[in-house]
Amino acid sequence: MADFVFKWLVLLLPIIISTRAFNKKSKISFIYRLSFVFLITLLVLVLVLHFFNYALFSIFIIDFTALFSLKVFLLEISVSFFVSYLLTSIDITTIKETSDKKKFKKILSSSFYALLLTLPFIIIISKHWALVNFGKVQWDSIIFSITTPQAGANPSFIISFLIQVVFPGAVIFTALFFCLRLFIYSKEIHFSNRFTISLPKVLKIVLFIFLLLFSYFLALHQFNKSYPLHSLKEYLFEDSTFIDKHYVDPMMVNLTFPEKKRNLIYIYLESMEVTYMSKDKGGAMDHNIIPNLTKLAEENHYFSQSDNFKGAYPTRASWTIGAMVAHTGGVPLKLPSISDAAYADFEAFMPGLCNLGDILNQHGYNQTLMVGSDGSYGGRKKLYEQHGNAEVLDLFSAYDDEIVPRKYHNGWWGFEDLYLFEYAKKELLELSKEDKPFAFTMLTVDTHHIGGYVCEKCPNQYDEQYSNVISCSDRQVYEFIQWIMQQDFYDNTTIILTGDHNSMDPDYFKKIERSGYERTVYNCFINDKGKWTGKKRGFSTMDMFPTTLAAMGVQIEGDRLGLGVNLYSDKKTLIEKYGNTDLEERLMKRSKYYDSKFL
Repeated sequence: MADFVFKWLVLLLPIIISTRAFNKKSKISFIYRLSFVFLITLLVLVLVLHFFNYALFSIFIIDFTALFSLKVFLLEISVSFFVSYLLTSIDITTIKETSDKKKFKKILSSSFYALLLTLPFIIIISKHWALVNFGKVQWDSIIFSITTPQAGANPSFIISFLIQVVFPGAVIFTALFFCLRLFIYSKEIHFSNRFTISLPKVLKIVLFIFLLLFSYFLALHQFNKSYPLHSLKEYLFEDSTFIDKHYVDPMMVNLTFPEKKRNLIYIYLESMEVTYMSKDKGGAMDHNIIPNLTKLAEENHYFSQSDNFKGAYPTRASWTIGAMVAHTGGVPLKLPSISDAAYADFEAFMPGLCNLGDILNQHGYNQTLMVGSDGSYGGRKKLYEQHGNAEVLDLFSAYDDEIVPRKYHNGWWGFEDLYLFEYAKKELLELSKEDKPFAFTMLTVDTHHIGGYVCEKCPNQYDEQYSNVISCSDRQVYEFIQWIMQQDFYDNTTIILTGDHNSMDPDYFKKIERSGYERTVYNCFINDKGKWTGKKRGFSTMDMFPTTLAAMGVQIEGDRLGLGVNLYSDKKTLIEKYGNTDLEERLMKRSKYYDSKFL
């Protein structure tokens, strides 16, 4: 926040000072000149910074120490003073309005035109904000996030959006309002009493339309570079029969559970990737920052696409609730159209889907979902309540169960993982006392982007904060697994550790992605009952659905559920048939079968 205030002071003070310096010499009032100087100076800075390879409109986002070098600061002062001085030689003859009704009409029209011209700025700033905070996310993630309630979201992202997008947009709107108001009222422009330019109404309209079209062309061109609009067209309007041809309805498959049903502990490790391993293990790091998770996988079972570690592709499931649907239901999470409100209030979350929770519920399992934040965020609570009748334990239940003090919030998502693991131990001991088998699912959160959450257990071992948080999570997960192994219920319990999706921390992975390294999701199966061979498999997170049941000793007729394949079997996965890129493109398109079947 301090950086942001400083950055805007550096930007605005020279503009205000320069405008004030020529106040008595100018015939145009101060507020109109200030708005004009601000817009021209801003435009020059953006163009110069963009010419020197700064992202367009990055001045609102990037660190001010990188932006406001002495050269840039001197450039800003020079431009501001030059524009301010130039305005002293200009006088404008304006149209006099005697009617209050006409004045009010002009104010409304100025506001409307200013809003039209502000929107292209907002588009570009929003795009850059999204890139900085989330990277190049998929359209399904964007649309789902826009159309669903944001209760429980990390407040830092909301504050960041308000500061870095809404506030600059409001400042630009205000400046445009005054400039357009003067433009609408102007009749003639006089330059040092030497020559005059008339501004008839037709010329104003032509100039405004040209400026409007150019602004939107520039904004959409910039937006399209990072979030291709043709992909949105395919997602919303191009029909595909791919899903209905390949989907296997679990309700139509014979599932044979073992006589003594096994418990399941399914742990989503937030943004946990194979990438964090050392290069000799199949990762992208010089040093293995998840040695304990590597050790667990090596000592137990894991699926890989190569001789080293290479995990699952998060195909069309690049954010948490999308990942949960893919892992448990073997399908991507889709919306039928951008105007559809299928998830808006979460009255019914994919009512036609039969997933892991539904199957376990039919076979008498006690089910629990535990998260360290507001469980309602992104529809997680509704998904697990409506598909499996699971009890959802979250930030608010943690208050009631005295895991954290009432009203505790760490300013991140809710409460950190060191409390979450203690909460999980308490719940697992209670579940193990019941007569029914249990399925316990939990989601860690400390490794969420950006930078992760630094708890009291995090050492300062690496230069990057995110590396320290990932390493800290690695140790905490390992300690938790060791605790489970010492409990009486362990012998009859299958444990699955998996990343939910790849991390969305764009800066951390810049060099890695430029190298061409393929980032994939971590997985580890402990005390599983599937016939693991160690054979290389091409697979996505959708294959986790049938593979989870197989790991619990369930016999699956045909070894396929949803769009997933039991990885213990020799059946070909969709990744092995089509490749990840082709599968992504096929699943991105609209599916009428999906809409009618699941939504």
